[in-house]
Amino acid sequence: MHHLRATRRGLSGLATIVLIAACANHGNPDPGGRILSSLTPVLNVIPHNAQVIVRDTGKPHWDSCDGRAGTFGFDPVQVDAEFVTAEAPSALLASAGQTMAAAGWRVEQPLTSPLGPGTEWTRTVPGGARATASLAPGTYGPGSETYWDVEAMAPSHGRQASGC
Repeated sequence: MHHLRATRRGLSGLATIVLIAACANHGNPDPGGRILSSLTPVLNVIPHNAQVIVRDTGKPHWDSCDGRAGTFGFDPVQVDAEFVTAEAPSALLASAGQTMAAAGWRVEQPLTSPLGPGTEWTRTVPGGARATASLAPGTYGPGSETYWDVEAMAPSHGRQASGC
């Protein structure tokens, strides 16, 4: 068992070295974490009494379309959360609109789906890129509880993964 842990530790260290080498060879996709920091406040639309199911802040990684040549680049910077709340959709969207406006986001368009209304916003993030954010209902499939999904995404610096 001790040998297995040492091997895992060694592999983990190797993965870290490979990731550092990839970033070193291709630049820093989010210098100082400035883009991620500018997106993270969208999570403030989650009501205090909500039950958060998933929360993820994604730093960009060097990626490709299944390893195909010419598709390598960095993923977008993103934050995402799924939550459930007893708050009425109209009240949630109104509150979210105020929170987003105060953080410098502009309404891009209302969203509609069979599950209910949502909203999409845009703003410029450090480096001049256009970021998008949305708040909309979602579901894991028939018979499952409806949840709310809030996400924000912006292009990272450097070459973008493309061609998928």
